[in-house]
Amino acid sequence: MDIRYAILHFTIEFDSSASLPRYKGSTIRGGMGEMLFTEYCVQEHLRQEDKCEECGFRKECVPQRIMYAPMDLQVKSMNTGSSEGYVVECEDVREQINAGDQMEFRILLIGKVAGYLSPILSAIYRLGMAGIGKDHAGFQVVSVKNGRGEDILDGRDIYKQNYRIETLDKHLERRMRRLSEQEGDVLEIHFLTPVAIKKDQKILESPTIDDILFAAERRVHILRSFEGIPSEFPKAIPEYTEGLEVLETSFRPTAIPRYSFRKSTKSNMRGSYGSLRISLTDCRAEDRIRILRTLLAGELFHIGSSTSFGFGRYTLKLCNKNI
Repeated sequence: MDIRYAILHFTIEFDSSASLPRYKGSTIRGGMGEMLFTEYCVQEHLRQEDKCEECGFRKECVPQRIMYAPMDLQVKSMNTGSSEGYVVECEDVREQINAGDQMEFRILLIGKVAGYLSPILSAIYRLGMAGIGKDHAGFQVVSVKNGRGEDILDGRDIYKQNYRIETLDKHLERRMRRLSEQEGDVLEIHFLTPVAIKKDQKILESPTIDDILFAAERRVHILRSFEGIPSEFPKAIPEYTEGLEVLETSFRPTAIPRYSFRKSTKSNMRGSYGSLRISLTDCRAEDRIRILRTLLAGELFHIGSSTSFGFGRYTLKLCNKNI
């Protein structure tokens, strides 16, 4: 057994003009959760008082099983109540949208949470009726596709045969083949969303390649534990980076505002945008493969804190040293 996942790629169309936050991962995630609780919660007074732990139906609660799915195996130094079963990805940074504008976002469902396709589709439809952002911008779901571009939902028709539950190993095989087709001797790691890697209880403003590799290995360990697959906790300093050369590092810290629907509170999520360029030319062949597979796993699942909101998303590509 390996880590399972499924991808839902949404295209939505807005009903009216409105203002939206620049970073929408938190907004979509919070709205989806609110719609799930609104539809399925049977003890609304407890939820409104933030006392879900007192609810006698907590273990059977569909929103809890999706938004706060429990770990099958415990992981040391991991916050309790964290959300590991999904990631919301949205790189659309427009802060003003007009009626008729379309927007795309993805929801990556991981492990047991991939079994809740219908409730999640329903939640996004209901979110479109309720609206998102301070202006409650309503929208229609135009389409939902899988990671290969095949329709899962088109209009009111659901094509469950196209709902593909994949595994990490198969994904790594495909990505390794595609990466091998690229020309160049330098690997570029480019973060599309802020990365928040903690070290000594502080978020690193400029993480090193060792920090990134450890964060990717830790993420895989957490998700294996989420799936009930035993694995060893990774070492903070990887032992397979001999010969790796860091050519360039560039990061800038940022703070993303977040509003919690559940707690009605505002806060800032901190992290850093940036990129690294590294050379693997002098690495041993087996070390090079391990580095690439580790980074490709992190590319899929994100790394660091706040991954459920879309933090820690990066892309990998090979390029020439003089670029």
